[in-house]
Amino acid sequence: MKPMLAIASAIPLSVALGHPVGNVNRFLSNSARTDLIGRDMWTTQKEIHDDRVSQPDLSEVPQVPAQNWPRPALGMPGVWAVGHQTSLENVIQLRLLQTLDGQAIPLTLVPTRHQWTPAWTETYYRPLPSGRPGTYPFSGTLSIKETKTITESDVFVSTLEITNDSRQATEVILQMETPFFTMADGGRVTFSAETHVGGISGGAPGPHGGWPIQGTGTLSSQGELTPGAPTSLAPHHTATLTLAFAVDEVGTTNATTRTSQILQSDHPFKDHEKAFNAWFESNVPAFTTEDPDLSKLYYYRWFLTKRAVHNPGRFIPQHPYPRPAIYESPIGDWFCGVIGLPVPVQIQEIRWSRDVTAGKNHILNWADHAHYQYRDYLQFTSAAIWNFYKIHPDPEIRDAAAQPATDEAWKNVPVHGSAELPIQEGSWPTGAEYQPNFYAFTQPEPWDWRHDVEGHQEGFPYARSVRLDKAAFTIANLYGASRLMAETGNIASADDSRAQADRMLATLESHHWKDGFFYASDPETGALAEQAACYDGFLPFLFGMVQEPQYFRAFDRFFDPQWFWADFPITTVSKQCPMYWSGNSLTGPTAASVENPHIYPCCWNGPMWNYNNSAMANALGSVAATDEGSRYRAGWLEFFLRWTDSHFIYGDRSVPCALEHLRPTDGSNFRRQVVDYFHSAWLDPLFSFWAGISITDARDALRFDPFTSENFRLEHVPAGGRELTFIQSDGRRSILDAEGRELASGTGQLTLLIEP
Repeated sequence: MKPMLAIASAIPLSVALGHPVGNVNRFLSNSARTDLIGRDMWTTQKEIHDDRVSQPDLSEVPQVPAQNWPRPALGMPGVWAVGHQTSLENVIQLRLLQTLDGQAIPLTLVPTRHQWTPAWTETYYRPLPSGRPGTYPFSGTLSIKETKTITESDVFVSTLEITNDSRQATEVILQMETPFFTMADGGRVTFSAETHVGGISGGAPGPHGGWPIQGTGTLSSQGELTPGAPTSLAPHHTATLTLAFAVDEVGTTNATTRTSQILQSDHPFKDHEKAFNAWFESNVPAFTTEDPDLSKLYYYRWFLTKRAVHNPGRFIPQHPYPRPAIYESPIGDWFCGVIGLPVPVQIQEIRWSRDVTAGKNHILNWADHAHYQYRDYLQFTSAAIWNFYKIHPDPEIRDAAAQPATDEAWKNVPVHGSAELPIQEGSWPTGAEYQPNFYAFTQPEPWDWRHDVEGHQEGFPYARSVRLDKAAFTIANLYGASRLMAETGNIASADDSRAQADRMLATLESHHWKDGFFYASDPETGALAEQAACYDGFLPFLFGMVQEPQYFRAFDRFFDPQWFWADFPITTVSKQCPMYWSGNSLTGPTAASVENPHIYPCCWNGPMWNYNNSAMANALGSVAATDEGSRYRAGWLEFFLRWTDSHFIYGDRSVPCALEHLRPTDGSNFRRQVVDYFHSAWLDPLFSFWAGISITDARDALRFDPFTSENFRLEHVPAGGRELTFIQSDGRRSILDAEGRELASGTGQLTLLIEP
C-alpha cells in the first residue's frame, strides 16, 4: 500500500479532479467561520454596535479571524435569515446532559476541532469536567461530533454523533429547544418572524416594520437519540441523530417533502458539496495561476458573488423584488438586502460569470425600479450596464435598460445643453460620509463636519460641493446611456447624451485641474478645495473618460506616501488634508479633536474602503492600459496585490473575506462582524487589467494585453457573446475558442475582430 499512496500523493489534485484547485469547496475551507449558508436561508452573527467599529485597538486581543464569527455551537445558533435577516436568534438550540450519580448534569461543551466549508461544517466537542466525585478531573468522557449545513434547497440538516469515550456505560439526554416555534403533529411548525433590515423596510406590512416570513415549516428527525429522552451508551458506543428543518415556500407546504428527501439521503453533506462545486463548474471561468493569494481570493470572490444572490420571494409573500437580487451583505440591520451604492460594482463584477442570469436579473430589477434602494445613493449604474452588455450582448437587457439608463444619466444634469457640473448637497448620499472636501469652505470655520446629516439635526446647513464623484458618475452614465441607445437605433438620443457628456467632461478638465490633480470646488465661488485632495480626484479617469496624457500625472500622487499611498492603499483623502485621520473617526480641526473625536462608524476621511479601491483599480487601470500611461502598470500590479492582501483577515491565508473598511497603515479592520461585504469589484479588474481582457466600446474588437507577466490560464471566459480561453505562458499569449482551437497567439497585444 505504501507505494500506491506515494503515487497517489504525487498526482496534483487539479489533474486528479479536473479543476485548477480541485475541490473548490475544500479549497475555501478554514477553521474560523461558523456560518451556515443556503440559497435563501442562512445564519449569521448579530451586527454588534460596540467598540470594535471605531475603537478596535482598545482590546489587547489580536484581530484574529475568530473575532469575525461566533464560536461553534450545537444546533442552529446565531441570527436566522430567511430571504433577509430576521430578528430571531438561536432558533434551534441543542444542549447535552449526562446522568451522573443519578442526576442529569448539564454539560459545558468546548470545541476541540472545527472545519468550515461553504457547503458544510464539522465540529468536535469535549465537555469540561463535571467536578463530580469519581469522575475524570481533566475533561468529560463524551466525544461529540456535529456535521451540519443548509442545503441548496434551504434545508437545515444536522447529524449529531455522541460517543461514550470511557470504560463504563453512561446515560445522556439531548435537549432540543425551539423557543420561537410551535410544534404540531408530523413535525409541522408554525412561527412568527419578519425581516429586520432597514434597507428593505420601506412599505413593509409587518407589525414591526418588516416583511413577514412564510410562518410554517417542518422539523423532523431520525436516529438513535430522541430529544428529551435518556439514551444509554455502552462503553465506546456512538449514538446518532439527524435533524432536518425547512420553511415552506410561499403558497406551498413543501417543507415536509424537502426535509424528508434530506433525511432519506445517505450523503446530504457530500450532495451539497457536489452541488456547490457544480455551480463553480458551470458559472466560473477556471483560473490557473502561480500566485496562491490570487488563486485563493479569485475563488473566494466568486463564492461571495454566489452567496450574495437571493430570491426572497420564495419565502416572503408580496416581496417587492420581482426577480432574484444581489445583496450588499448577508449580515446587518441595513446591509442585508439590495443597497443602491454597490449596484454598479456588483454588475461590473458579475459580468464575468459564464451564466448571464444573475447579472441580468439584477439589471432588470434596476430597470424596473423594483425597490427604492435600487436607485438610492450616487451610482454609475448606466455605465456598468453598458460594460455588462459588452460581455453579454443580450437584447432583452438592451431593450429593457436603455431608456432607464438614459433617465438615470440625465437626472443629475443641471441644465440640458450646458457644460455646468452638478452640485452635491451633503456627503451621505454619495456613500462616502464625511469626505473632507465637503467642508473646505464651511462658515464661519472651515472643516466643520457638522454641516451634514448629523449636524443638520441641530440646525447646521448642509455643505455643498461640486464633487467629482457626482460629476464623473454623471458623465460615465451619459456615455453608457449613449452607447445603449445607439444599440437600440435611437441615434438622436445617443448623440444627445454623448454631446452632453463631452461638454461636462471639458468643464471638469478645464475648471477642476490644478498642479497635477483634480479637485472638487465651492459651488458659490468656484474655488478649488486644494487642501482636500480626495479619492474623487481620480474618478474622472474611470472607464478611460479622461484620455489626454497630460492629466495622467495625477497618479504620481496616488503612489506618494505623503499623499494617498500606504501599506494597505489607498487612503480616501490625502494625508496633507487637515481632516485626515486613519482611525475611523473625526478629529477636527473644527468641532472635534484628537483627544475628543467625533465617533461615526463609516468615516471616509482616511480609512481604506474596498468600494473605493475597486473604483481606483479601474481608474488607474484605464490609464495604465494606454501607451502613454503604461509606466503605471507596475504600480497597478503592486496596488492590486496589496489590496488582495488586505482581504486576508489578520494575514491568515486560509480566511479571505471582503469587509467594509480598514486602517490603511496597519490593516486594522473596522466593523469586523459585517462579513462578505459585496460593495466592491475585485474580479472585474483582475479580468480587465491583470489579465488584460477587454472589448472596445464600439464592440468591434477584443483585446488581450495582460498587465502581469506571470503565467496564467483563464478558461471559458464570456467575451462578447461567446466563450474564450486566455493563456499566457513564458511570455507567449494565446486565445482559444470554446473547442480549444487557437484563434490568435503572439508575444504582444492580441486582437480579435468581432463580427457585427
